[in-house]
Amino acid sequence: MKVSLAGAIRFHPEHPVPLPQLYREFVELGVLAEGIGLNRVWLSEHHLAEDAWNPAPMLVLAALAARTRRIRLGTFVMLLPLHNPLKVAEEIGTLDALSDGRFDFAVGAGPMDVECAAFGIPKAEAFGRCYEALAVIQRLLTEPTVTHHGKYFHYDQVAMTTKPVQKPHPPIYTTPLMGPQSWEKSAERGYNVASALHTPAWKQYGELLAKYGRNRSQVTIATGPLFVHVAPSREQAFDEAEAGMHWAIEFYRRRGAPFPLAPLGEFRKPEHALAYGVPIVAGSPAEVLAGLERYRGEAFDDLSIQFGHPGVAHDLTVRSMKMFGDKVLPAIKSW
Repeated sequence: MKVSLAGAIRFHPEHPVPLPQLYREFVELGVLAEGIGLNRVWLSEHHLAEDAWNPAPMLVLAALAARTRRIRLGTFVMLLPLHNPLKVAEEIGTLDALSDGRFDFAVGAGPMDVECAAFGIPKAEAFGRCYEALAVIQRLLTEPTVTHHGKYFHYDQVAMTTKPVQKPHPPIYTTPLMGPQSWEKSAERGYNVASALHTPAWKQYGELLAKYGRNRSQVTIATGPLFVHVAPSREQAFDEAEAGMHWAIEFYRRRGAPFPLAPLGEFRKPEHALAYGVPIVAGSPAEVLAGLERYRGEAFDDLSIQFGHPGVAHDLTVRSMKMFGDKVLPAIKSW
């Protein structure tokens, strides 16, 4: 089993942090992720957020490409409906070159309402825009000249010269959380899947792939961000990270997501310690390993873990990751 760092650069609104510090600290976590043996750094995208959630993951991943040599780098996820596919394809080629072929491209089809409104994209068009853009991007990355006239995008004789290092193109991941049509389209095209754990439909993905003549072994399925914090004890872990984890869920609830969320203090109780409906794993290395055991034997290829939580001091996140790397990761790699 591989393990990746699922990242989001943000602060807790009650404890703002200067952006240069915030971004510098995340790059340091990415370098540390490579040092402790993680497989990949994923980085998400949101816009106009009160916690300053990073809006430009490709720029940050470019900085990480310059500071690392082995670890893979990926968007998790790029909100593709908000972007021009030609521009994205050029950025993919550039980042794949900067990283010498270490880029993974994961996209989501569901920007928040406030984001769609700000970018002038009707929410009802998000799904169609996402999958049309993906088709265009794949062509731009692999074909010498592309002409495309679709519902949302139009290009005539575009010859993109910044081709990726990876052939035919970097791995593409989707997060098919929008329902059956999203899973169907992903299987039809043979895409990898990210954030699978947050919908039970992932267990039928192998059957969908077979329907289109594809083999499950040809794709990677990543869990989606699991909330983890390692400390000497469970009590200390929640003392350090509970408020940050709580805010991360409250952020989505304020935007209409129906996630359960107990009040602070109650949130740490086992029956309430849920992030997007998935159990939080916090405590000593032994407790964290025991908590992650539930995924042993599941048909995942990558546990994507969120270590940095809004408002948690950088040194505590560093300590958490180092303890994880020393005491937990070796066991998981053997699964």
